[in-house]
Amino acid sequence: KKAYPTSPVLPVAASPAVSTRAADSVEIPNGAWVGSDFTLFVEYQEGPAAGQAMSRGIAGLHDSGSTDQATLGFNSGGQQNATLRSGGTLFFTPAATNGAVGDVVRAAVGWAQSDYAYSRDGDAQETGSSAFTFAFDSLWVGCSEGGASAHLNGYIKDIRYWPRRLTNAE
Repeated sequence: KKAYPTSPVLPVAASPAVSTRAADSVEIPNGAWVGSDFTLFVEYQEGPAAGQAMSRGIAGLHDSGSTDQATLGFNSGGQQNATLRSGGTLFFTPAATNGAVGDVVRAAVGWAQSDYAYSRDGDAQETGSSAFTFAFDSLWVGCSEGGASAHLNGYIKDIRYWPRRLTNAE
C-alpha cells in the first residue's frame, strides 16, 4: 500500500519545509454518460484527517440543488459511508466504518430502481429496495457538491462510473 498523490506540492523558497495549496475540487457536468441506473466506485487512501469528526467528500453524483445525491464520503463523525438521497429525502445510508491514516480503501454504491447496494473492501453488501428516482447534473470529486467545503484529506487513486447497476458479485 502506498500513497497516490493527486498533484505535486512544491515548497516555496521562503519556507522550504512548509507548503500549502488550495484543495482540489473537481466538477464533471453530466451528459449522455449519466444513466438512470449506475454504480460509483472509488479507491482512495485515508489522509491525516482519518477518524476526525468532520464531513468530507470522496465522490458523488448530485443535482444542482443537493436534493438528489449518491455520495461516497465521510459523515460528521469522520466515518466512511455512502448516502442515497432523492428529492431531499434520505433513502439509504449503510453502517459507517472507521478507518485509519494510510488505509487504502475500495468502496462502491450501485443503484437501479428498487435495487441498491453498498460495499467497502469487498465486505458483505448492504442492500435496499425502496423505489425512488434521481436527476443528477454533475459528478463532484474530492469534495462535497459545490466544491466549497468538505474536502477530502487523502489521496484518490481511482474513480469509476458505470451507467448500470453492477451485480453484487461484480
